Amino acid sequence: MTPVAALRNGLGRLGSGLRERLRAAARIHAPVVLLVGAGQDECLMALAAAARPSAERLHLRELFRDGRRYYLSPTAEGFRLYSDARRWGSGAGRTSPAAVLVGELAAMGSTKAPVTLLRLQAHMRPACVLSALAFPAFVALLVVASPVENPWKPLLAGAIIVFSLLTQRFETAYQAHVLVEFARKALDGLPRVDALQLDGGRGPVVDGSAGFAQAWDRFYAEQTGQEPGA
Repeated sequence: MTPVAALRNGLGRLGSGLRERLRAAARIHAPVVLLVGAGQDECLMALAAAARPSAERLHLRELFRDGRRYYLSPTAEGFRLYSDARRWGSGAGRTSPAAVLVGELAAMGSTKAPVTLLRLQAHMRPACVLSALAFPAFVALLVVASPVENPWKPLLAGAIIVFSLLTQRFETAYQAHVLVEFARKALDGLPRVDALQLDGGRGPVVDGSAGFAQAWDRFYAEQTGQEPGA
């Protein structure tokens, strides 16, 4: 291998590793795929009903702790879900939705035995991140522009920005976790899928970082006897 080729391969590996680290840093919750023994409309109705506090659904009362509220918006592919809660102290207003849960619904099964495959993926809202960084960036600018001569000023300004980013990330990750748990508990009341319909219960149910496409290919291969990716 020539030195140029070796350098190119090294830069390629470095770039690939950097991209993976950036993806890991931006990920706020692992994708979740659920299989429900109900139609798409029933799933949406269950989510919409659970989003409204009611004395008839006391088993969901933990989801509304600290005055938390949920906002469900149907989309062509499924739904989008936001959440906010009361700020600390009385009359302090409500928090801003920092995370959004995007749900994609796919119909399976038959009309007599409907099955819905739900893919849940949480994202960080860019507008919320920008608004959260506005004030820390202003403070950091004042620190740098202050007439006080101090070699630690750039470090202090950078620390303010980094601390704000970390705080926002933790808040977003917490909201993403709350949204996923809400979707899980809201769908618990729907019929479960008969394990016999899915080859001994080995369906495309993924709860982790495995990709949706890989999980679906694996399930399809199990049902048809083909090799994955064939």
